[in-house]
Amino acid sequence: MSEDLRTAVAIPRTLVALGVGLLTFVVLSSLRIRVQSLAPQPPAVGLLLTLLVYLVSGFATGVVLTRAYLLTGSVLGLFTVTVVWFEVPLGSGRLALQDLATALVAFALLGVIACTAGCAAAGFVRARRARAPP
Repeated sequence: MSEDLRTAVAIPRTLVALGVGLLTFVVLSSLRIRVQSLAPQPPAVGLLLTLLVYLVSGFATGVVLTRAYLLTGSVLGLFTVTVVWFEVPLGSGRLALQDLATALVAFALLGVIACTAGCAAAGFVRARRARAPP
């Protein structure tokens, strides 16, 4: 198979992986918000649930991929900022423009780091399973 054909086949798989990861993030994030609104927990539990949402969505993305785990995880982390923008009313006018920018950068960093870690974990699991004897 030529290199051009491999690249053409890899692009749609990457888009599907990003779609799976983003859908997983939306579903898990919505569930997290519902759970936290029904039974308030300490901030540490909220942070743990938030990190798990990012990690699991990154892992789901990595399961679909065959390569480029870190790059795709980073892109997914940036896409999650859009979801957070719609979930949290950041644009409601309550925050100053500088505070809004700071919040978005913080969400982007959290998303990039955690989603990349989840994608890398999926790549690690896939590599270990491929090397394991039958």
